[in-house]
Amino acid sequence: MLGRLVDRWGVGRATILISLGCIVASVLITLVLVLFTGHPHYAFELKIAFVCSLLVAPPVVLSYARMYVRLTQSHEALTAELSLRLRAEQSTRHVEDRLLEFIENADEAFFMSTPDMTSFEYVSRAYETIWGRSRESLVNAPARWLRTIHREDRRRVTRIVRQTAQDPSEFEYRILRPDHSIRWIRSRLICLRDANGKHVRTVGFSEDMTDRRKAEMELRSQRAAGIRSDRLRSLGEMSAGMAHELNQPLVGVRGIVEHILIGLGRGWDMQGPELEARLSKVLEQADRMVHIIDHVRLFAREAGQPETRCIEINDVCESAVSLLRAQFASKSIRIHSDLSGNLPAVVANPYSLEEVIINLLNNARDSTEERGDLHGEWPAIELTTGVEHDGAGTLVRVEVCDHGVGISKEGAGRIFDAFYTTKDPERGTGLGLSVSKTIVEEIGGQLELHSAGPNTGARAVIRLPAAASDEAMVP
Repeated sequence: MLGRLVDRWGVGRATILISLGCIVASVLITLVLVLFTGHPHYAFELKIAFVCSLLVAPPVVLSYARMYVRLTQSHEALTAELSLRLRAEQSTRHVEDRLLEFIENADEAFFMSTPDMTSFEYVSRAYETIWGRSRESLVNAPARWLRTIHREDRRRVTRIVRQTAQDPSEFEYRILRPDHSIRWIRSRLICLRDANGKHVRTVGFSEDMTDRRKAEMELRSQRAAGIRSDRLRSLGEMSAGMAHELNQPLVGVRGIVEHILIGLGRGWDMQGPELEARLSKVLEQADRMVHIIDHVRLFAREAGQPETRCIEINDVCESAVSLLRAQFASKSIRIHSDLSGNLPAVVANPYSLEEVIINLLNNARDSTEERGDLHGEWPAIELTTGVEHDGAGTLVRVEVCDHGVGISKEGAGRIFDAFYTTKDPERGTGLGLSVSKTIVEEIGGQLELHSAGPNTGARAVIRLPAAASDEAMVP
């Protein structure tokens, strides 16, 4: 009754109503006793009781009303809190169910274990697909996990697992499946810690990398084959220039020897100094031929090797031009060299860098030929060197400029992609610029190719860091 009144009228109004009810009840009881008992001497006691009811009833009623309100509020708060907790638990359970569903259907194997991985608390379904074994067998016999690892990788993996307590780790290894097939696995281990920072659990993900590694190996094999093909193509193109370079000293040697033979046949009196001078010319030309042959042999052997040393960039440019000039001249294409003097040395493999410059010159030649002659002859391909300064230090610059077909907007974004080419298949594999960029970047440089668009020519720019002062003494 009290609760309903408080709910309907509030604490104050409910207290007034109940107190008035008590007073009215006291008055009625007093009147009944006086009228029906006929003992007026009870009137004083009844009056005292009446007054007491007036004094006591309101506070008591008010106290009970307030207590009811507090209990009601507490009940409502508890009900709301329980409702929130219930919804949170339901939401958490839903997230856990979805997460478990995701883990169970993922291609990667997920597992949770003790820090030393000697006991597994959970293993996902993908383990069975990747390892070819049941996950129950791993949970029941955790040591089997280590035994499935290829014996050549087992010690390394054991060492990495021990180091996981310090840092997360990611590593690749091989496993042996029950059918004796070998699979490549990439695993990532993460350590979970308690509030005190103690390593209490290890969580891991494992992915089958076998197909990806096969694809990468095939791509590397194709790239290596393409590089060899491009290098052989460069050597083949240089053969024409080398033949011309060898032909000149051979003609000189032949002329000198013929002159000596004619003189001997005619009985000329050839004194020692004169004969010695002519034979010295023969030796000089022979040395020149040996140098040409040795250079091509070293280029074929050393280009692409990781060894570097301090070199003069102008020497590399001149060497590249000497191998190509005659071959270019046979196509009526000129190379104009403008090499700045007193350039700082750079640290590089000279033959690899020469390969880059030869490739850029060959591209310039192909672009010039494709566009066709202008005004009766092809413009010269320009090879220049210089120096630049930026915030990082001194840079040595090499530029190869042509007036050929240029580069389209579409091609500009892919020009350094492996196997991308606009040439006919017999003229290139699409690896030349990609390999050249890799060679330059491996020695800390940059290779850029600029063109304003089709039929505007192109400008290739190589920037290499100058050698430090303690390296700059070129042998």
